[in-house]
Amino acid sequence: MAFMDTNRVNPVVTLYSAFPAFMYIDPDLGGPLLESLFRLQASLRYTSPCAVLDLETSYPDVTVSISANNLGVENSGNMLIMTYAHARASGDVSLISRYYDLLNSWTDYLSTSVLLIHDQYSADGLSTDNQTNLAIKGIIAIKAMSQMSSFVNKTIDFDKYFSTSSRLYAQ
Repeated sequence: MAFMDTNRVNPVVTLYSAFPAFMYIDPDLGGPLLESLFRLQASLRYTSPCAVLDLETSYPDVTVSISANNLGVENSGNMLIMTYAHARASGDVSLISRYYDLLNSWTDYLSTSVLLIHDQYSADGLSTDNQTNLAIKGIIAIKAMSQMSSFVNKTIDFDKYFSTSSRLYAQ
């Protein structure tokens, strides 16, 4: 595993901002950076339908909140997009295979939440009411999941998420 520490360990929004550089320098760096976030969220302790904000400040002693956070659409979208980018750039689909159920649950969360953005905030702390950028990120993330489903031969999920992303985009 690899970690970024910016007063909090592996903050999803910071990792997302830096991810294009990691993919350019060495796509294999993406997997270790995402692994710790996946491990925490795949544990039975984490029951939120959306992706976590970060690993708190004292990893590995994480006391993460199990309730949904107000960056659920943003962080779930970020995690899906980064996972897809890593798999596409590195050719390594092991994270997708290992954490497919978790990725699937975030995508289902986005599928029902992305156009109903209430009490959600973007990474800059601004309310997202009447903004489209976060909704588009969520739709892109759903489309990314359709591609990840294809990578691991989940044809039914590929069709479902491809159709969902197309329908949401049209709206």
